[in-house]
Amino acid sequence: MYNNTITENDFEQMSYIEDAEYDSFKLLTGQYAGVIFTFGEMSITEPLNESEDATLKFEYVINKVHPDFDDLEKDSNFNNHLGNILSFVLDNALNDGDFRIGEENNESRDPDNNFKESD
Repeated sequence: MYNNTITENDFEQMSYIEDAEYDSFKLLTGQYAGVIFTFGEMSITEPLNESEDATLKFEYVINKVHPDFDDLEKDSNFNNHLGNILSFVLDNALNDGDFRIGEENNESRDPDNNFKESD
């Protein structure tokens, strides 16, 4: 199990983009407070052996950011913070038996999306 200090008070899950396939999140605490972003596709890679951890990969797009923030997509601390939020959300979804984030959409994925893949 990972050590995650994120709580439900650190973010607000919202529908920022009308009719979006994925939910958006507004950061409420810490140095990134006020940033609104939307998770995209995500995957979890199982470890090959017991000495490795599972790997969480995800895409995201930043919807709203304060002008003082420079190039958050290249900020590894920001990327890790989003990964911690996603881990928290996924853990809660599994514990609650609600395995879907966002609206269900049967249309094919738009190849021209603006999501950035995590490192």
